[in-house]
Amino acid sequence: MNDKQTTVQELKERVKQFRAERGWTDTDQKDVAISICLEAAELLEHFQWVKTEEVKDHSRWRQAVAEEMADVLFLLMELAEQFDIDLAKAFQAKVTKQANKYPLSEFNPSKSKQELRQAYYRIKSKTRTDHPFAEEKEHDS
Repeated sequence: MNDKQTTVQELKERVKQFRAERGWTDTDQKDVAISICLEAAELLEHFQWVKTEEVKDHSRWRQAVAEEMADVLFLLMELAEQFDIDLAKAFQAKVTKQANKYPLSEFNPSKSKQELRQAYYRIKSKTRTDHPFAEEKEHDS
């Protein structure tokens, strides 16, 4: 298996087969969703207190990161299969939604970090409480 030759459907079927072989067929989807968060937290542990380069440059560390990523992917495939969600279709819909939410006119490499941050917080303030950086003044840092 590799990324270039494996479909999302094949991953979902492999997870389903693995679980069926072990009799793990009655898992509550809520528990799978919780497990995704727990495994994602384990992934984060590998980055705590170190620079990203340290993780990238160390083969054992990279392997540990890959294993945690695989744990998250396994559970995500399980949840998608249980809910009969077409992940590729959901992914494309989300990319389209994000492109509309974060338009190139506001988010592009020609903008300064301050302009990008202000645009981001303006958008976030529409769906969340106002953030103090949404209307940051030029002289503030």
